Amino acid sequence: MKPKYSPAQQSRLDAISAQLQNADSSLSELSKDALRKEALQIHKDVETKEQLRAEQKAAAKKERAEAKARVAKQISDYPAKPTLEDCHGDADVYRSEVELWQLSLDERAAQKILDSPKSSLPYRDNANRTLRKCAQRRHELYPDFYSPDGERLPRKDRPVTSAKADGNAIVDERSYAEREPFEGYLKRHPNTLTFGDEYRSWQSRCEFFDYVCQMHKLQRENPAEYERQQQVIREENEQRCRANLVPIDHRGRVIENGTVKPFVPTNPDGSYIASPLQKKAWGEQSREFARLRGEIVDPPVASVVELPDRTTAYRLTLDGFLFWGDNEPCESPLPAGTRIISAPTPPLYHQHDKQIPSGMKFDPINFVWMQAQ
Repeated sequence: MKPKYSPAQQSRLDAISAQLQNADSSLSELSKDALRKEALQIHKDVETKEQLRAEQKAAAKKERAEAKARVAKQISDYPAKPTLEDCHGDADVYRSEVELWQLSLDERAAQKILDSPKSSLPYRDNANRTLRKCAQRRHELYPDFYSPDGERLPRKDRPVTSAKADGNAIVDERSYAEREPFEGYLKRHPNTLTFGDEYRSWQSRCEFFDYVCQMHKLQRENPAEYERQQQVIREENEQRCRANLVPIDHRGRVIENGTVKPFVPTNPDGSYIASPLQKKAWGEQSREFARLRGEIVDPPVASVVELPDRTTAYRLTLDGFLFWGDNEPCESPLPAGTRIISAPTPPLYHQHDKQIPSGMKFDPINFVWMQAQ
């Protein structure tokens, strides 16, 4: 991580660096050592602050993750209490759901006692007794969904007696969606599943099992029609397999019309089919080869003309003569935003000459006239 310096620290570091790198500086070695120590101390302070800030961010992130885990564990250990709205205003169902919710809390508390190695024998006996009572009460509340030992039954609804069977056999002729409803629709567990992948998977399962039941029923009631439909399905599968069948030789190459089909894409006349990217690359190569042969001559590149600086003007203190940095006289009026700097009188210049002597150049940094190279 790149350290972040304040404006004051950055300016002080720049000043120290400029003083230490100045070859003409008159500072003693003792003063230079003091400046180096000051710069080192600034770097250490900034790096320490950055490290402390990174550690604080990591600690805050860890604390948020632990708090989130604690909340998730608390939600899993203590599920939300059902409300009357969840039960669609039915008071009897609401009382049963509240009792079932309390049974789940009692079961969790008893299971924690059994899972703890520090629990004594009397506490374990009470916990086992609580689990048996909760399982029995759960079976009394919902006998179609829970067994006497509290286990969830695989079938959520009882099969119905078919009238066609004359009451002698139990045949469930309902659809799979009626026999195995989606759990998200149950009033007892309204928040167990969401309308996502589980619901789409349940829909696909319903369609598959309904089709299987329909085929079994057709086979039982009308075997001839069932056999005819199966024959149609077999013929369609065979035609699809033949359409997708590709002959190959012992080397794995595709055989088409008695000849080996090339791996590269070709036209009916045998010419190669080039992709757009290949055509673009070939075109660039052809132009490069033509340029090397001299068939293509590139247009001359226009040279960049450096324009003279016309933002700063200089005024001679002798007669007020205005000139630019290239010793050209300034026009009147001056462009807007032009900066004017006073300049001393150059050698061999007389008052009202209005022309800088040749071979002279003004240095605005050192504020002296110099001989042009």
